[in-house]
Amino acid sequence: MCGSSLYAYLSHYFFILIISVMIVRPYKLGFMPALFLMLFGTNFLIFITYMPLNFLYELAFPPKQYKKADEGALEGDKIDATANMEQEKDQMEKEVAAQKAQNLEGMEGEAVDLEAYDNADK
Repeated sequence: MCGSSLYAYLSHYFFILIISVMIVRPYKLGFMPALFLMLFGTNFLIFITYMPLNFLYELAFPPKQYKKADEGALEGDKIDATANMEQEKDQMEKEVAAQKAQNLEGMEGEAVDLEAYDNADK
């Protein structure tokens, strides 16, 4: 769709000029017939000229073929990702607990507010 709309945008003014110079002015058409002819004639010419150009383009550059994704593989990937996230979360919790233990060991003889350490990461 994007290629055809770009082609229509770039070529419509050319077709409007061709129709007005070759049909509307020589035959001295009124406003309504000229409007009808311009609107539908321009769209018709865009459509008719786009088809062969698109055919030639696809001969030179064929569209890529995509395979359908395997549904079972996607579900397996989701399960693996969830398991990895849980393992990472457990590892992070262990590291935080180890850091808290180190901080508490280094403060001998001082009063320690344990609630402050528990709520610091929330």
